[in-house]
Amino acid sequence: MEFVALSVIIILFLIAKIHFYWVIGWSTSLDKALPKTPDGKRLMKPGKILSALVLFAILSFAFVAYKLGLSNFKDEIYSYMGWAIAAIFSILGIGEFSSIVFLKKITNTLFARYDTLFYSPLCLYLAFCYALLANGYL
Repeated sequence: MEFVALSVIIILFLIAKIHFYWVIGWSTSLDKALPKTPDGKRLMKPGKILSALVLFAILSFAFVAYKLGLSNFKDEIYSYMGWAIAAIFSILGIGEFSSIVFLKKITNTLFARYDTLFYSPLCLYLAFCYALLANGYL
């Protein structure tokens, strides 16, 4: 259980670090992180406020992983939160959207390749880990 929680926390902190850099204005790797149409037009243009909200959500998710897997204080509410987070990552990993996840329609962009190789599998891994943590097994 501790290994699963630690792996989730480390992954989420790395993702949070990237979002922090975007909040302070760093724009490197946005081509790999934001979906585009085949003609190069960005489908999303998140600002600093949205990036900060996502950063806060990611850190909150990491806190839930800590409470589920590493903390001696257990509360049933964290189990429900873990299941909700598992559902969120499942939807992000396999949902039906036009430009992201496994069922995407736009497949010939840099983002689409990274989404297929990294983002979607990572979301499914995190969903599986949160389901394990919320269920209390391992």
